[in-house]
Amino acid sequence: MADTNQNFSLFKGNALTVEIIISDDANDPINLTGFTVNWSTSRLSPRGCFSSTPVIEKCSGLGSLIITDAVNGLVEFTLLGADTESLSPGNYSHQIVIIDGSGNSTTVTTGIMVLDPSLTPIC
Repeated sequence: MADTNQNFSLFKGNALTVEIIISDDANDPINLTGFTVNWSTSRLSPRGCFSSTPVIEKCSGLGSLIITDAVNGLVEFTLLGADTESLSPGNYSHQIVIIDGSGNSTTVTTGIMVLDPSLTPIC
């Protein structure tokens, strides 16, 4: 079962490094040796529906998401300012999916990413 309500927020155009421990139903870390890990987010409508088309993706297979400690289930990715600069402020659904060596996918984390508007300096 997925770890739900893994919510976080950031300001539009700002960078943020996110660290997550991926764990099983007993809250023990999942050994990610041999796994690929994918994080994605998509726009969440006011009615709670989300688009199936991700607006940002981070993948361990591409190096944009790093498995920092495979044995202890620790992953890290950085949202760059450029990742959110063109997005509208609001709520985005996000999830992490792990894929084992046989190609089996499991959603392990879900939540809301809140993108707050950035303030424009007056100087």
